[in-house]
Amino acid sequence: MMDSPKDRTRLWVSDSTYCCIRGVYRKTNYTFTQAGSCTSCQQRDGGTPQARIGSPVGLVTHLLNPDKTFFYDNKYKSVKCLCHNNGKWQVNTVFSWTKEVNSISLDSSGQYLYVTEQSNIFRIKSTWQDGYESVIESEAGHNDGRLSTAKVNNPKGMIFVNDDLFLLADFGNNVLRLVDLIETKISSICIPHSNADEIPVSSDITSCKINSPFYFYKKRRSSSISILGKSDAYQLFYSGWS
Repeated sequence: MMDSPKDRTRLWVSDSTYCCIRGVYRKTNYTFTQAGSCTSCQQRDGGTPQARIGSPVGLVTHLLNPDKTFFYDNKYKSVKCLCHNNGKWQVNTVFSWTKEVNSISLDSSGQYLYVTEQSNIFRIKSTWQDGYESVIESEAGHNDGRLSTAKVNNPKGMIFVNDDLFLLADFGNNVLRLVDLIETKISSICIPHSNADEIPVSSDITSCKINSPFYFYKKRRSSSISILGKSDAYQLFYSGWS
């Protein structure tokens, strides 16, 4: 889900069940079809409403380029652009792959699209010409330290501090992870555990406990990040990040 890049009175929502991108008017909650048909899953690039999509995951756009919004189509395993050209929206396939993904995120500069899947994190250069790179690639588990030996378990959403630092929702380990691409290291925020029904503990980052995190939200100029879990919501407070 995201704000419409052209009209903040609307939201866009990826509807992976009904194979479309839906729009929602904030004031009335009235919904409409932004892309796809919401009745059948097909793959057809082109202008809306003729374009068709499969199972969309994620919606990301860069503040400096609101004419391009990207999502991943899990049914047809491809990155697609919902692009605004000459006053009209159209769907274009920009990168074909072989994997189903959990989530996607652009880095702060928009140079790379990061994707999470199963127990791995990859990134794709936004020129769409150079294939993909592995950030973390391993079997499921929990291991901090060097990225080359790191382990995550069913990673979900990401949010970037800058181009080289991002937070990861490690759903399977019930914990947040901080990934440093300069130091090529990963560390944990809160205590990892295997019981998703455990009572959450509000505390500092070395002793807190959360359950099944999957989504981040941050307002501009806010000193906290909202985190959605499977049954609870959390706030992470920080300093030095605008």
